[in-house]
Amino acid sequence: MICAFCKKEIDADSFYCDQCGEEIKICPKCGKAGKGKICTSDGTKLILAKDKQPEEDDKTIPVKQEVATPKPPPPGVKKIIDDTPPPKPEKKANPVITLRNNAVNITFSPKHEDIVGRKKGNFAHLFAQYKQISGQHAKFMYSPETGWMVADLGSSNGTKYKDKKLIPNNPVKLENGTHLLLANIEFFIEIV
Repeated sequence: MICAFCKKEIDADSFYCDQCGEEIKICPKCGKAGKGKICTSDGTKLILAKDKQPEEDDKTIPVKQEVATPKPPPPGVKKIIDDTPPPKPEKKANPVITLRNNAVNITFSPKHEDIVGRKKGNFAHLFAQYKQISGQHAKFMYSPETGWMVADLGSSNGTKYKDKKLIPNNPVKLENGTHLLLANIEFFIEIV
């Protein structure tokens, strides 16, 4: 499926675009993704992908599974080993970072190691028209120890955080509710 917002290919069963983060709306009749209220192909009212009813052949029939019961040890033998598997640790998701500038209508959520620039990276389509943004301007990184960081990649017009110009290739920790300046475009940072 092609995202109606960023025109990138995404999985057909997606509820949100994994490239631009927009919530996916689809036509229940033709199955195409769209934005707005109606399908541009057939005029049917668009619905959220998460609200789509499964197709008849997608429905699964629950199967009752029999669970084997462990046999008790023979008389006179004590069970000394607990063969119960330990619980699996929960995998904690990385916090999501979103950068937003409503004045120029740019919102993006970079992933670890994403490059932002006019010519390189997953967001080049957002910055292509802004000549003040370098071809590869900055790089976003995440680690559980430090959180979200950004590094200027030697851009022509620089990157500023908390009113300080960043030294190229020197990552700086980002905080929720602060601002980042890429050339002359200021972004509000939200980390959830």
